[in-house]
Amino acid sequence: MSVEIKIFHVRETHVFRGGDELSGFLELWGPVDHDQLTIEVTFCGESNTIQPVKQRTLEDKAKFFDYSQLLFAGKVSIERGAVQQYPFKFQIPLETEPGDGNSKVKYFNSRGKEKFLRVPHLLPPSCAFRGTFINREYAASVSYTLRAAVVNKVFVRRATGTITIVHPALAISEEKIPADAPALVAVSSKVFTSSTSRLLPDKSQRRRSVGGWLGDTFKSGTPKAVFQIVARTTQVLTTGQDIPIQLKVEYDAEKSNLASPAEVKLTQMKYKVKALTDVVSRGFLTPDMHVNARETVYKRTLNFASMPLTHNDGEESDIGIWNLEEGRLSHIRFEKALVTPFNSYNVCRRYELEMIITFECGGKQSTTTFLWTPLEIIYNEGYVELASKQFTVEDNPMEGAAVLIKVLAGTALVLAAVLGS
Repeated sequence: MSVEIKIFHVRETHVFRGGDELSGFLELWGPVDHDQLTIEVTFCGESNTIQPVKQRTLEDKAKFFDYSQLLFAGKVSIERGAVQQYPFKFQIPLETEPGDGNSKVKYFNSRGKEKFLRVPHLLPPSCAFRGTFINREYAASVSYTLRAAVVNKVFVRRATGTITIVHPALAISEEKIPADAPALVAVSSKVFTSSTSRLLPDKSQRRRSVGGWLGDTFKSGTPKAVFQIVARTTQVLTTGQDIPIQLKVEYDAEKSNLASPAEVKLTQMKYKVKALTDVVSRGFLTPDMHVNARETVYKRTLNFASMPLTHNDGEESDIGIWNLEEGRLSHIRFEKALVTPFNSYNVCRRYELEMIITFECGGKQSTTTFLWTPLEIIYNEGYVELASKQFTVEDNPMEGAAVLIKVLAGTALVLAAVLGS
């Protein structure tokens, strides 16, 4: 006797969303001959955290929901090689939090932080994280599991599988991104003041020296340029998209004493997406242990041969990579599959964008940092990376065609059912 779980997928990518119907059936294979047999299936969503600390381990488990269905109870007789099917159906909830609180969660005073409030949370996406924070390891996961049990007085047969749940892209964009929001969000740097005679065209190639520095420092009327740099880019990313980046030098003509704007040249740009993971775990008679880990999950570095940023017409400079074959500028591409930001009772995930540029003005290099927070990540169902074998899939019960589907996986461990019968 053996038992298998088969499910029907609602999308070609084999992912589910909150509000979807999850249906399928249990297959019980013979030989089976018992007077009293109980067949049950459960569907559970939960988040788990764990932190080993010295000689003990702190853990926490929070259930979003836990549904059970009794499919059959009674006498079962199945011949060898034959199979009996028992259908089931569940409705995936949209949120983890009912209006009066979640009975599956034990609330603590330490959950008073905003991200752990007793308020509705969008159902978190399937994911798993592991890392180190201040020399302390941690792990966290969000999973949605189907479990089947065939129970007799003397034995139990079990089957388990995990489905992939993702955030709906439209829900995220409508809720967090205003309709009138600009496509590119501008962030300004601090104000830079460059005071040196090397700002003059005829002295731009002069070698740096102590005498030159003393003259520029103590002599009146030294050429001076006052400016700031404005960076513009998107604050919403989806896997596989091009990343538009624009830089513009805003020259302060009133505070500067040059006849024309000083030349500012870009030499390097670093583009970083940073993930901020908040995890809480608990132990017996011990205070809650929190983790606020920050790590770079995507990074691109571009080096330039003194690319001019100053334009007489005051326009922005598009930043990217020049394609010699096509004769045009190509933007860097975001090719990292990341789980969408979410809040849960014991694990939260959010992102920020950091861009560091190094530029040269008057023969001196300077560095400035731009920060966009929060950075929204939208799930892209069209992007595929890795297949994960978790479930026996029945896409078409009439034909029983076998399929192999690749689904999102990257920093977040996303699970999907892919093996056909």
